Parts: sequence; structure tokens; C-alpha cells
Amino acid sequence: MGSNLAYWLKRANQKEIFCFEKDLELFFNADKNWLQNIIDQAEIIFIAASESKIGSVVSRLADFNIDQKIITHLSNALDSEILSPLKLKNALIASFSPLQTFPELNKRSSPFKNCFFLFEGDLQAEPKLRHIAHSLHSRFLSVQPENKKFLHLAAVFASNHLLAILKTAEELIQGLKTSGLNFEILWPLILRTISNAQQRGIAQSYTGPARRKESEIIFQHLKLLSQKDQQLYLLLTEKITQ
Repeated sequence: MGSNLAYWLKRANQKEIFCFEKDLELFFNADKNWLQNIIDQAEIIFIAASESKIGSVVSRLADFNIDQKIITHLSNALDSEILSPLKLKNALIASFSPLQTFPELNKRSSPFKNCFFLFEGDLQAEPKLRHIAHSLHSRFLSVQPENKKFLHLAAVFASNHLLAILKTAEELIQGLKTSGLNFEILWPLILRTISNAQQRGIAQSYTGPARRKESEIIFQHLKLLSQKDQQLYLLLTEKITQ
């Protein structure tokens, strides 16, 4: 995520930004005076490390002069509380996390366009972070700290769990003996389904045997699946019919 943020902030002509990415060896081993010089020039410091590494970054940053610096992490799973030791050094802290997925650096089109940045933390940091979001053509949303974990959970279902379901569909097609059939034939269906959900609402867009309560078709489907995939199919079918 950090590499995408740094790249598109540079494209948006945003300066005085410092971003700690996944590879933190440079940060932990660098000369302290050199790092202090970089921090002095930065107005906002983004911590783009994985959740398990953020605490270590915070401990290291606490050794520097960070008076009135805005320091924010980009994790949807955590609130700003993990940065609280930095408040003792008069830093402004916040969580400022894009509700988006970043499998790789995308230089062709901005992954931030129209996505939501979730903000919570020191209110003094809000105007500058709101400006950052707008410069990326993103949307800015203030949230309560206790809601972040639920928003992250919802995002996991909407993104990675959705991909896991699509992977199951891909495996079913790959198991066919007929040549010339691949996952590509499902993309028009997938995209139309997402479009229907966006335009009509999720519950109003259900179709298929579960919606029509065609138990015989459901039984036939179950016979074609492994035991684990049967469990998944039944859970999803129950979700549709409840």
C-alpha cells in the first residue's frame, strides 16, 4: 500500500510526506541524524508497515523529535491507539486507512480514486489528512475507533472472501474435461452481478436456485462438490434464504 500511496501522492504534487513501507531495515538501521533530518522536513509521516510491525516503528519514532508532526498508520484493522506513545512527544496521531485493496504497485490508474479513507484520531490532524484524501480524488470519512474493526471485517468479506469464492468457481471449471472452457466465461456474469448489487441493492439482486428455493437443483449441486465445498455452499445458501 505504501508504494502506491507514495507514487500517487507524488503524482498529485504532494510534498513534505514521509512513508515507512514494509521493508523497514533501512529505517531501523539508518543513522539517527540522517533520519531526524528527513523527519524534520516532513509534515506528515505515514506508517505503511504490516500490523505486527507498527508497534516497533512507533517505538523507534519515539526516539526522535516529532513535535507537532502528524503521524498516521494506514491499517484498517487498527485504530490510532497503537500510536499513543507518540503523543507523549507532542505528535498528532491518527489512523488514516484507505478502504481499498493493493495487490501491487499500480502506475496506470489510481487505486485511490473514489475509495474511502477512514479517519479517526486527533482532530488537529483532520484538515491536512482530508486534503490528502481530496488530492487523491478519494473520499474522506470520519469513524469511531470502535467501529474500525467491524469495517475491516466487512472489507475482508467484500474483498478477499469474495476472491476465495471466485477461486472455487475457477477450480470447478478447471476440473472440466472439455477443452476451450475457462474462467473467462464467468466474467460477464460476475460484473453484472456486482452492477446489479450496486444499483439495486444486495438482497434485491439474488437470483438462482437458493432464491427460488429449488431444493432438487441444490441437492444436485451438493453431489458435485467436495465435503469442504459442500459446507461453504450450504452456508452461502442459508445466507441467501434467511
